[in-house]
Amino acid sequence: MANKYTKESILKEFKEDILPDKKLDIFNLESSLRSRWKGTFYTQDDNLIHTLNQIEVVSKLDISVLINGPSGVGKEALAYRLHNGREGKFVVVNCGAIPSELIEAEFFGAKKGSYTGCVKDREGLFQQANHGTLFLDEIGELPLSMQAKLLRALETQRARAIGGQEDYGFRCRVVAATNKDLPYLMRKELFRNDLYFRIAKLTFTIPPIVYRADDLEMMFIYYYSKIFNQAPSESDTNIFLIQASEGKIFLDQGNCRAIINYVFQLMVNKILPPPTQ
Repeated sequence: MANKYTKESILKEFKEDILPDKKLDIFNLESSLRSRWKGTFYTQDDNLIHTLNQIEVVSKLDISVLINGPSGVGKEALAYRLHNGREGKFVVVNCGAIPSELIEAEFFGAKKGSYTGCVKDREGLFQQANHGTLFLDEIGELPLSMQAKLLRALETQRARAIGGQEDYGFRCRVVAATNKDLPYLMRKELFRNDLYFRIAKLTFTIPPIVYRADDLEMMFIYYYSKIFNQAPSESDTNIFLIQASEGKIFLDQGNCRAIINYVFQLMVNKILPPPTQ
């Protein structure tokens, strides 16, 4: 089977994608761009190109997948590629951002009046993602008590809304992601072994972007082109690469959001330059 992605094919797609966009909404820039970034993942790293080709194959199979990597390296983009082609929705949830008192209702749904403030029936995540993909971001943040309930739902493909009288069935692909060392959490009994092996039938790892020099330059050019609607100058690119190498851009091992923030700051500085010292 021939690989769909090569360095040359990715570079060709990248060059086409950074051309000026006449439909860019400069007054709603960040949300406008975010909708266009879904599933976008450019790389010249041999291992990641291999990962993209594996994902192309796995996307056609009904297998649970775990994606490892630091925050902001593109785990959601890879999850969306795994979803591509399914008839249902791509539903995203940050497992660390759900209030503990609402987490069960969030996952399984709730009937009207089942708790204070529930004024109408509420669909759970599994219902929303039926026949699609449920992306469980930062699954390492999920409380142990909820891990057991999630495991049962995944094993039976059935769940019950809070206040409901009967179980309902669902069918969706589950893709999980984490920036934590789940095997370490398992040894500390903070993450269930049985849940891990349920969600990690296959695992992919995205290394930090600071370890991928070619991708670092590519991502700067990409985000600059999308935000400024034109390619950066060689000078702007070189200044970015120097500052990145000196540790002046990333607070951690490499977060693409830090590149986006850098480019937004650059845009503001070009409109209103800071005072000279």
